[in-house]
Amino acid sequence: MGLGLKFCLQEKRTTILSDQIINKFKRDAFIQFFFSGNPLDNNNLFPAKSQWTPPLSDISEEFQLRINHFIQILKIRFQQEKSPSNLLPRQEELIEYLKTHPNLMIVKSDKNLGPVIIERTTYIKRALSDHLLDTNTYRQLSPQHANGRILAMKRMLQRFIHTYMLGSPEEKFLLQSLEVTDPYSYFYLIIKIHKNPWATRPIVSTIGSLYYGLGKWLNTQLQKIVKLLPYQIINSTDLVKELQTLNLSSDTELLCGTCDAVSMYTNINTEHAIKEISTFLKTTQYASLAKVDPNAIIAALKLIMFNNVFKFGQTYWLQLTGTAMGTPPAPTYATLYFCIHELKTIYKIPEILYYRRFLDDCYYIWKSSTIENNEWKEFQKSHNDYGQLSWTFTKLSNQEDFLDLTITLNKITQNNKYIITTTLYEKALNLYLYIPPHSAHATGIIHGTING
Repeated sequence: MGLGLKFCLQEKRTTILSDQIINKFKRDAFIQFFFSGNPLDNNNLFPAKSQWTPPLSDISEEFQLRINHFIQILKIRFQQEKSPSNLLPRQEELIEYLKTHPNLMIVKSDKNLGPVIIERTTYIKRALSDHLLDTNTYRQLSPQHANGRILAMKRMLQRFIHTYMLGSPEEKFLLQSLEVTDPYSYFYLIIKIHKNPWATRPIVSTIGSLYYGLGKWLNTQLQKIVKLLPYQIINSTDLVKELQTLNLSSDTELLCGTCDAVSMYTNINTEHAIKEISTFLKTTQYASLAKVDPNAIIAALKLIMFNNVFKFGQTYWLQLTGTAMGTPPAPTYATLYFCIHELKTIYKIPEILYYRRFLDDCYYIWKSSTIENNEWKEFQKSHNDYGQLSWTFTKLSNQEDFLDLTITLNKITQNNKYIITTTLYEKALNLYLYIPPHSAHATGIIHGTING
């Protein structure tokens, strides 16, 4: 557990070169040779999978001989033999114990705070009581009803592709994404161990599901729009750069604060969000500036957000409201939704000298002389009156924790100027489980740990 969930066990025997690996390598090498010197098509973000192999007549005999010779050398080197374990004997015993005790589960914690071990019955009870049995958000389906919705969803996706993607570079990619062996998404929990008492966060993994391909396409379209919007921050590095360029001076004291949306994803009203986004895309210049089709985006949003069918164990469920968590466009969808509100309100509040948001967390600098006035209450009210979202606000002070930073406002009294300093904010429960050097990773991964 202390090695982290990314730690790789060493195989008991070294890998041998199978025919499958050899054939894949030869095909990749021949494709590289065939297309060498041709410019890459960097505009196609969704290349479709292909089984095509260049004809041998178009590959020079010398290149073929060199590849075959190289493979023969590899076969000599890759003789299967025993390899030493990268675990201590006690660690191997513990792994065997966990394998023979299925009543114990190992799951991820929220905020990347490390692995959690939990009893399976407790995990199932919390999934039901905390989330799935909330009849306002989820509804259980029978297997027949769930399979019927999946078939209907596939027909709707085909109709969407025929309507909006016909002849486009993405058409073949989206059609291929419908050919899945298991069309369902899967529900799971991550544990909020930083809460007291501990809580759970629901996630629906859509990777490999029926509408994962559409989700990837929609995410790229929404990102083009979100990149043009104000008030958004991508990471703490950009935030520090912006804070360092601020020229703040005031006769009155400046304070900073943060606010956090309560369960943002599940509390976004889907109908309200799609209506707001639809109006925004059709009445502003952002869609044309981003070179996206607003009609296709709205159609894709409706397909994904209103048809989030998933499995939990052997049970089937439908999400009735809120963001389809786990889908690729979920963060950009939530960001765009609330930014529409921010565009209408933030500029009207002169007391806010600086305002940035990362998903459901906001940071702002406020003129303290108006704290007791209605402006402060109106600012909080405007956030809480948008859709079904509710926000919790911290008390204004000269220091706040935001993202992974502690941000401090320092006043220079002689000229009423403010200097902003930042330092890293370290979570009390963070175990800093970086990949250790004896993990069976490629060497380059270990060398890149400090940069990553």
